[in-house]
Amino acid sequence: MRNTSSLKVPVYFDFASTICYVAYKAMDRLTETLSELEVTLYWIPIDLTQVINVRRNALTNKDARENALRVARELEVPVRMPERWIDSRLTNCAAILLEGTEKRKLLIDYIFSEQFEQGNLIEDGETLSLIISKFGIELSPQDFEEALEELEKQTKEAIEYLVTGVPTFMLGSWPFAGIQSEQTMRLVFERYASRARQDLLN
Repeated sequence: MRNTSSLKVPVYFDFASTICYVAYKAMDRLTETLSELEVTLYWIPIDLTQVINVRRNALTNKDARENALRVARELEVPVRMPERWIDSRLTNCAAILLEGTEKRKLLIDYIFSEQFEQGNLIEDGETLSLIISKFGIELSPQDFEEALEELEKQTKEAIEYLVTGVPTFMLGSWPFAGIQSEQTMRLVFERYASRARQDLLN
């Protein structure tokens, strides 16, 4: 029997990643396509420092920097790339704490914009508190302690799903890593939606 229900695609990401920002902006352009396919992206934060050999606050190596900026140019996404790997634990936790709320996407949009458009890095609790207060959100230190545990859990889950970088789109059990051209991403999701609804993914 054909499956006609809407499809939810988890996307593992890290607020520290320039390519995640580029992917987030690029996928915004496919909003209409995803709507027609009845596919919903759900962005799940993970701590990439636990997945690959990258250290918080370490300077980005030349090859990684050139690759990220190349991808941004090819996808025509202007970006101000930080020179070092951002400590994204607090911002990742904020996204976790707003799961299931209408303000979650607004906060994700804002954090990405501040860091990769304005060049204002969000790494300390005071800065983040000022930001979330703009949205009328109240979060306690205890909330963040619990969210850190969830962040670690989500990161371990991603590793179990063979996630080796960000962004990674989970198309069923298949991890699709990175971001490609708009045409390629459209074809990927059209094929995924078709196969998913015919129960052909496994």
